[in-house]
Amino acid sequence: MSSKSWEKLTPEQRKIVQDIATKYGSESFVSAMEEDQHYSEALTEAGIKVVQPTDEQLKVLAKKVRETVWPAMDKVIGKEIMDVMREHAGLL
Repeated sequence: MSSKSWEKLTPEQRKIVQDIATKYGSESFVSAMEEDQHYSEALTEAGIKVVQPTDEQLKVLAKKVRETVWPAMDKVIGKEIMDVMREHAGLL
């Protein structure tokens, strides 16, 4: 949803959109993790070495994304929705 469309919504409508986005975002994350596991196993079975980043590497990547991508997403999907993500990430 564009910021322009978001601004047209009432507070009640925004809450509905946020609640639905949170619900389906969580479900989508679980689904993506399951697919990732499935394809990692398929690649391994095909003889391809799958490399998993370490926790430290993931921290570096997450920090970079939060510093560079998330601010840009404020303009794409709106600061309010991104603030929900920041809250879930423990950044607010």
